[in-house]
Parts: sequence; structure tokens; C-alpha cells
Amino acid sequence: KLMFQSGWVKLGWATDQYPEWWPDHTAMTFHYFTQPIPTWTAWWAHQLPDWFQKFSIWPMYFVELALPFFVFFGKPGRLIAAVGFIALMVLILLTGNYTYFNWLTIVISLPLIADRYWPRKRLRLLRVEIESVQAKPLSRRERIQAAVLAPVFLLLFALNYQVLARDFHRAPIPLLKADLSPRWLDALAGKTQPFMITSGYGLFRTMTTTRPEIILEGSLDGKEWQAYDFHWKPDELNEKPRFVAPHQPRVAWQLWFAALEGQYDPQSRNARWLQSLLPKLLNHDSSVNSLFRNQPFADQPPKYLRARLFHYEFTNRRERKASGNWWRRKVIGDYLPIVNISRQ
Repeated sequence: KLMFQSGWVKLGWATDQYPEWWPDHTAMTFHYFTQPIPTWTAWWAHQLPDWFQKFSIWPMYFVELALPFFVFFGKPGRLIAAVGFIALMVLILLTGNYTYFNWLTIVISLPLIADRYWPRKRLRLLRVEIESVQAKPLSRRERIQAAVLAPVFLLLFALNYQVLARDFHRAPIPLLKADLSPRWLDALAGKTQPFMITSGYGLFRTMTTTRPEIILEGSLDGKEWQAYDFHWKPDELNEKPRFVAPHQPRVAWQLWFAALEGQYDPQSRNARWLQSLLPKLLNHDSSVNSLFRNQPFADQPPKYLRARLFHYEFTNRRERKASGNWWRRKVIGDYLPIVNISRQ
């Protein structure tokens, strides 16, 4: 489910308005510099020629759309699927910071590998005992347990079916022409949704093709401005992108989403944490200092704050050799107008 839906949404949710996502096979030319927290290896991957970027999506499609069905082809098929899933996750690990997602996907892929494919010495070191299991009649206690658990598994199966039927039918390019989820099942899914028992998957359902970046600045007089350099997010042009996964720097991650909105909106999902951060900076609250590589107002708090929006891109080899910069940027406009302590 995870792998197949991750592949299918790239096709099912593509539109004529944004053909560069997947139908034009150019998604990877944007991916490396637009991902939330890039790595220095992503810069190198971005330098690869366009023909390679276009070709590289086809092995990904094979892993995500074809290999999930290998799970049903016995032990050899499951081994091939596991190797493909793990290889894809390792490649993503090497070029991006996606917290623990890739590691968790690798972990759930390991049970696809049958015991006979593991070196026995390695299994003994892990204290895994390999025993032949013979079928035997269920005990009374096991039958009771099965009877109790059966409705739970039926519920999970039904809710997962509803998720797939809904996604496959409602996409702009539907995989299913008819809605195969009955109304009573939709109603049941709606009632259980707050518990988040099941969900669909849509990794890179749409590919961002630009990288807007928020630069937060402070000033003592409203004329001269100094930028706050956040840990992990791109700020300084010569700052080398780094590996941080499986840790997830929440503020850097949320700033990426906030920048995609184009401008500050008090009703948006990013407003609350930003409304909390700005007063702390204006009031010289030291609890937020750990967010920054540098604190330009260590002695006294700024009187004014603003946030500007820039368009960031990776430099090319020639530009980096000449300037030493990993990034180039240009001003888009204001994300947040000037605020001060009196306007809180």
C-alpha cells in the first residue's frame, strides 16, 4: 500500500496545469533543490545532466508500481521486492533529510526477506532461532483470541479498502472510473477518521518547482537590518547543506511549508507557531536562541522584525567554483511586513 500509492499518486494527481511534475518526466530536475531540507549530496545530484534526471524516474516507477505485486510471488518475489524497496530508500537517504521515514520503510521491508536468505551466523548473533513450524490444531484459548480479533481485522481491512477506493476514484486521472466504496463505509470511515486508524499515502503527489525561502530579519532602527541564520534551513548562500536525519528540525521544516504560502496569513496552519516566535524575539527570550546559528541581537532585542521572501536555487559548478556558494537567490517580496513590540 505504501509503495504502490506513492507511485500511483505521481500519475493520478498530475494535471495539464503542472505537467512538469511527472508526465513531462522532469520532476527530478526540481526535486533536489526544492526538497524541505537538502543535503550537500543533493547539490551534486542536481548537477547531473537532464537526460539522467528524466531517466531516473523510470526505476523509481518500477520500484513503486511494479515491485509491490512481487510480494505475492512467493519467497523469491518478496526478496526482489524487499531489495528494491530498501535500495530506493537508501538512495533517498543519501540525497535528502526525511527524518525517520526512510528508516521505518526499510524496517517494514525486512520481514519480506525469508529466513533462508539470512546468514545463519548473523541470525545467531541476533539471537534469532530458526525452527521448523508444524501446523497444529488451535487451542480453545487461541480460538477465542481469533474470534475477538477477527472483527478488528475486518474493520481495518474495510477502512483500508475505503481509503484506496476513494483515492483511486477521486484523483484527477482516476484509476477507478466508478466509486466502489459504499456510502455506509464512507460514513464509517468519517466517524473513525479522528482516530487516524488508516490513511492513504501521497509521497511527492505534486512536485514543487520553485523554492521560496523566508529570511527573518531584525532591526534596531528600522533602517539597518540583520538576518537570523536558522540551523539547517538555507539562509547564507555559502552555507554547505548538511545531513540531519533522522532528527527533524521542526522550525526549519515548518518554514519550508510557510514559504510555499507566499505571504503571512493569520488563518494559516503556520500562523500559530510564527505568532509565538516573533514576540519571543522582540522580548529577548533566550529560549529561542538555540534555533539560530547566530543571534544578531545578543545584547539587546530588536525593535522591529520583518520577513522577506527569496527565490533560492542551487548554483551550478561554474558559479560555485567562482563564488564558493551552494545557493543563488533573488528577492521575491515581503512575506511579513514590519512588526514591532507595540503591534503584538
